[in-house]
Amino acid sequence: MPVACVPSGVKHLHHKAVEYDSGIYFEANRHGTVIFSDLASKRIFSAAEDSRFVLTVCCMFSLIVRIGILAISNS
Repeated sequence: MPVACVPSGVKHLHHKAVEYDSGIYFEANRHGTVIFSDLASKRIFSAAEDSRFVLTVCCMFSLIVRIGILAISNS
């Protein structure tokens, strides 16, 4: 992960951070900011959608298995 040093001040920090797909900077007052480029934001959103899909499939599979077990045990 590349690291850059710039003069103090948010204007310098922010200007350098936006040069990367994801930029993180911390100010002297211990506040910090995370910045994502449009491309990184799209990738993060896409990954979140994929995760939700997988979670939904797993929940549906679990429900189907539970219904099957109930049906077998009630026979």
